Amino acid sequence: MKLRGMRGSAAAVAAVVLAGLAHAGPVFVDSAADTGLVSIFAPASGYPGQFGHMEGGGAVADFNNDGWPDVFLPAGGTAPDRLFINQGPDTSGVVQFSEQAAAWGCDATHRAGGCAVADVNGDGYEDLFVVSMGDTSGPAAISDNRLYLNNGPDAFGNWAFTDVSATSGVQGLPVFLDGMGAAFGDYDLDGDLDLVVCHWSNFTGTVQLLENDGAGAFTNTTSLLPNAGFNVRAFQPRFADLNADRYPELIITGDFNTSVIYFNTGPGEAGHGFELRNEIAGIGDADCNAMGSALADFNNDLLLDWYITNIYLDFSDTCGNTLYLCQGFNETNTPVFVEDGQARGVREGGWGWGTAPIDLDHDGDLDIAATGGWSTWQPIPSRLYINDGAANFTNQAPQAGTDFVGYGRGYVTLDFDNDGDLDLLLIANSNTARLYENLTPEAATNRWLRVDVSTNNHPCLAPGGFGTRILVTANGTTQLRHIDGAESYLSVGQRTAHFGLGTDDTAELVEILWADGSTTTLSDVAAGQILHVSAPQPGDINADGTVNFDDIDAFVTGFLTGDLIADLDDNGVLNFDDIDAFIGAFLGTSCH
Repeated sequence: MKLRGMRGSAAAVAAVVLAGLAHAGPVFVDSAADTGLVSIFAPASGYPGQFGHMEGGGAVADFNNDGWPDVFLPAGGTAPDRLFINQGPDTSGVVQFSEQAAAWGCDATHRAGGCAVADVNGDGYEDLFVVSMGDTSGPAAISDNRLYLNNGPDAFGNWAFTDVSATSGVQGLPVFLDGMGAAFGDYDLDGDLDLVVCHWSNFTGTVQLLENDGAGAFTNTTSLLPNAGFNVRAFQPRFADLNADRYPELIITGDFNTSVIYFNTGPGEAGHGFELRNEIAGIGDADCNAMGSALADFNNDLLLDWYITNIYLDFSDTCGNTLYLCQGFNETNTPVFVEDGQARGVREGGWGWGTAPIDLDHDGDLDIAATGGWSTWQPIPSRLYINDGAANFTNQAPQAGTDFVGYGRGYVTLDFDNDGDLDLLLIANSNTARLYENLTPEAATNRWLRVDVSTNNHPCLAPGGFGTRILVTANGTTQLRHIDGAESYLSVGQRTAHFGLGTDDTAELVEILWADGSTTTLSDVAAGQILHVSAPQPGDINADGTVNFDDIDAFVTGFLTGDLIADLDDNGVLNFDDIDAFIGAFLGTSCH
């Protein structure tokens, strides 16, 4: 077996790997120090109430477009924030990170909260949003959030951010003093990425919804969200299309039984709409103190499930980590969930915070990483729940080497060394970050496929592929992944779709379901690669990658022969509306 990621402490790593071979299970080693990813979130004084102890997030993204994931880690105000740019492997083959926050202009010393990443102005570069309660040079400030626009490289190849916080509409949102998680998503499908910011205070308005004007300036549209009838003690949001109608729902983890699902009803006469459907969906009664959020298909039935970290109470039948398994849809196209965390083996996690789905051994089913901890609570090690293939889980964190004990907060996945398996980044409060490199033997012997999507050529699809659903079929089994902000608690992981294929060398079918309703289908895709797929351009009827006279011919032929390739408004009928849509798409003035 090849010992990937060999360090200076080669003997120790080899021992870990050989131990992994002996017990045939997950193996991770903390490579933070060896790669130069050395950071600590240490909350400064002045955080209101208990907020300093609840914070601790980060963000993974390829900020310089070189194909290697970088890492942004706030410091909590006791030091400047840190930006670690991935340099790839050094001469000995060890990936190295270079801390460059000052050069990039994101080295603020402030009371940071959650992070989110997106290309908010559509220029092809990842921008960075950080929730903030103000610089530590003064008292805590209301909604002093930071939005850093990525300038791209200058004439000398140097990269930097521009702080546009004061002019972009992201500051001064609520009238109360706190800030938790944030997320981007295209809720109105207009091709740009909107923003939601969460707050934990016991007041109305803790979920703030902001609409993007397409150039990275935001307008507050919180009035679109219906009154929940209670104050949402909001921790972490995310946008995700739960019912495959293309319009993403807004789901929020909330403390004290206040989690909510705002179902996206799409455009209407009165404008865009959301409805609160907690009771219909079966969400809320079990998640007593919901913090972290992992949204994924854990039982491979092509329906998105929702795993939420909570506070485990051994005297309670309901409180603890919750696994909401989707059972299908009712007559209103609302997903119906059943909570089954206890029976599935994922309930007991102590005082939970961050969590992430991960197929760590490439066996084709999703495992769960979870962390937590609180100063007045019994110390409980972080969890690594291994899926048996039927969504039954066993905790194998101790043998895996990920049983961190402390105040774990953000927990996300990334492939920092581009070797094809997923690694884990754990961000702790008042402790150093852990970069758990995946050395699981099965991850090396089983096959994998990673799908990275681009929407750069499609002006009506949100940047970064937000809202895309990806289906991969291998050995008769189809797996589902969805592209959103890759959120965990206060954090975002690497935005990619990663699939374990077991022993199969080929994926029989890869289907990319774009947020505009179009589909890209690929057959017999070789495993062991990062597959880059671009969304088709509007007007590219024959899907050859260019828009020209051949597309006019394809559309006219399809329209005259009744071929639904010409049904550009997807209503099953060919009429003048399709002609109008094609003309607009061909000229680049509208989308279908």
